[in-house]
Amino acid sequence: MLTVIGDSLASHLARGLDVAFADTPDLRIETEISGASGLVRDDYLNWPETLAAFSAARIRRRRSSP
Repeated sequence: MLTVIGDSLASHLARGLDVAFADTPDLRIETEISGASGLVRDDYLNWPETLAAFSAARIRRRRSSP
């Protein structure tokens, strides 16, 4: 799994990676995108908090799956 994190530019990167690795079934592209935020706009979206919650949820999912 590869996680792409960021703003609208990151969404384009994620789409490109999906296309580039379409023939690689073992690689899944996951995203955490907020289109209008930018990584430095903490007045709009607090990325450290968002990523901490995202990571915690991902860890919980991984622990609960067989």
